[in-house]
Amino acid sequence: MADSGYPDAVPGPGYPASAPETRASSPVDEQARAVLMTQDSMLKELRQAYDSMKASYAAELAPRDHMIAQLVSKLTEIEAGLHRSVFKILASPAPPSFTGSGKFDVQDWLFSLNLYFEAARGYDSEGSRVSYAANLFKGTALRWWRTYLANHDMPMSMTDFREALLTKFQPVDPVDPVIKARDRLAKLK
Repeated sequence: MADSGYPDAVPGPGYPASAPETRASSPVDEQARAVLMTQDSMLKELRQAYDSMKASYAAELAPRDHMIAQLVSKLTEIEAGLHRSVFKILASPAPPSFTGSGKFDVQDWLFSLNLYFEAARGYDSEGSRVSYAANLFKGTALRWWRTYLANHDMPMSMTDFREALLTKFQPVDPVDPVIKARDRLAKLK
């Protein structure tokens, strides 16, 4: 083997520091060894700094991670509740529309509306109940509602809504029209 002037083993990463030297060191060998030792030292310092920063950030982020986990858990819980509410609303038969005339008495309609709200449990606020109920108006009732809103504020409670509706659509004489007709027929005989 020809003599190249380089040592067979240079201490540094991956080389034993006490590698046996078989030749005398030249100034180039010493510089290379010094550079390798410096690089190794710098790598160790960088690794320590990185590990320290990583631990510091982990300590800072741990409370945030915990808070995020709590928020995700709460959102999941809310989402499940919404799914249950939507299912109840969809599973409950909707009350019929109200026309203000015809086969459905206002008292019966309000009763069926209340049953729906109890079963569906998706309309928790009074305002959402009033809006939903008004959405069921058709024909005469819808025309009345349009006029009512032009002259009044939107009722924000079911009590106010019920009062306005009964004032307009509750017969003055609560006696059943069929009974009245029967009584008139009996008088004619």
